[in-house]
Amino acid sequence: STAIVLVSVDSVTRKNLKRCSSISIDNQQASYMAVNYLINNGHHEIGLMLGEVVDFGIGKERYEGYKKALADHHIPFNEKYVLYGGFECKGAYDKTIEFLKKEKQITAIFAISDIMAVGVAKATANLGYTIGKDISIMGFDGMDFATYYEPSIATIKQPKQDMGLRSVDLLLNLLSGKAENAHIFLDVKLVEGGSCQSI
Repeated sequence: STAIVLVSVDSVTRKNLKRCSSISIDNQQASYMAVNYLINNGHHEIGLMLGEVVDFGIGKERYEGYKKALADHHIPFNEKYVLYGGFECKGAYDKTIEFLKKEKQITAIFAISDIMAVGVAKATANLGYTIGKDISIMGFDGMDFATYYEPSIATIKQPKQDMGLRSVDLLLNLLSGKAENAHIFLDVKLVEGGSCQSI
């Protein structure tokens, strides 16, 4: 028999693949957690660094989480605050330089990947801002290099090791007939860092 387990999959894909299983996180809720944390630290002017303009998967879910957090705190959504860094350091760096030169009121930027968060941080520092004090930065993924950046970048840590182990377990149980197809959500953790401070 055939068994397929998808890891880190978005909700649209899950709905359309009835015969598959998945291990993932709730991307909208995880993004909401990140933005809610920034808002609770006094930030209202929050930029959002997405990957690609056309993204109907995980990027869209994180975008929706950002918008929902703003709405729940009665903060108006501003389309001008949404940037696209192409999921790379350089793209995020270039867009942040351009953005912060125009939008002087920004106090925080949430990047939906740690790779882009590093580009955001470098651009922020190169423009003469103090990361954390002048502009807070939040990433997403929980990659080691975000921890060792100076200052360490606050991030949403995905349980990647657990995802891998749980997917193998599920796959073996599906193949042996001990389990049926399932969509399993694992918890994320907000890891604080020097890149985020209260204002």
